[in-house]
Amino acid sequence: MLDRYIAQRTLKKVRPSEQSYDTSQALASSQLYNEHADRLAVVFAPWHGSGLYGRRFVKRLVKSGSAVLDLEFHDNLLEANAPRVIASFASSSNEIINELKAVNSRHNYQALDFISVSLGTVVMVLVSEKVTDFTSVTMVVPGSSLARGVWQGQATQNIRDSLEQQGYTEESLDEEWQSLRPSEHVACFTGKPVHVVTSLTDQIVPPQLQQEMVDDLRMAGANVTVNTSNLGHYAAAARYYLFDKLSGQA
Repeated sequence: MLDRYIAQRTLKKVRPSEQSYDTSQALASSQLYNEHADRLAVVFAPWHGSGLYGRRFVKRLVKSGSAVLDLEFHDNLLEANAPRVIASFASSSNEIINELKAVNSRHNYQALDFISVSLGTVVMVLVSEKVTDFTSVTMVVPGSSLARGVWQGQATQNIRDSLEQQGYTEESLDEEWQSLRPSEHVACFTGKPVHVVTSLTDQIVPPQLQQEMVDDLRMAGANVTVNTSNLGHYAAAARYYLFDKLSGQA
C-alpha cells in the first residue's frame, strides 16, 4: 500500500532532533502568488512539504483567480522534543498571523479561504483562533489529536519510540500537547463552511481520529461537508490537490 511505502521512506528521512534547530525556523517558507486578486487562499502544507502535487495545486488556485499564500514548515516542526514542538507550533502560527494581517492590510481581500493538509491542520486551527474573518475552511486528512496521531501513525513510529524512551505514554503526550489538539479549537469554526476530506484506509492519520474531527466540528456548529474515500492518506491528498473542487468555487 502507498501509505506503508511512503511511511517507510519518511521514517528514513526523520533524524533525531537537531540541536541547531531554533523554533523561529518553524515556518520554513511563505510565498504569495497572484497577490492582487480579490480572494486569498492560505495553504498550510503537510509535514515534509507538499511536493510536486502541492505546486500544481497552487497553480490551480491561481488559475481559478485566487491569490495564494503558500506555507511550508520545517521538518522539525514535529520531532521527539515535546516542549519544543509546542514552541514550534506557537512560533509558526504567530508568524503567519502577523503576515496575514500585513497582507490583508495591503490588499483588503474580499474572501479568505484556509486550506490545510494533514499536519498543517494543527497550525491552521491555531491561526483561526486569531484570524477569525476567514470565509471557508478545507481540511484534508486531518486528525482530532496530534499526540494520538503521532503515537498511532506509521510515519511517526521513530518519534514515538524516542518519546517512549523519555517516559512518555500516549495519554501523557496528549495531555502535554493539549493546546495542539485540533479538536480543542473547533469553536473557531462555528457557523463556518468546513469541507473535510477523509480516508477510511489511512495509515498515517488513523481514520478514527479523522472521524472524531468531523464529529467535533459538527458538535461545534460548523457547516460540515465530507468527502470520504478508500484511497489512503497520500492518495487522498493527491486527489484533492489535482482534481477536487477548489474553495470558493461554485
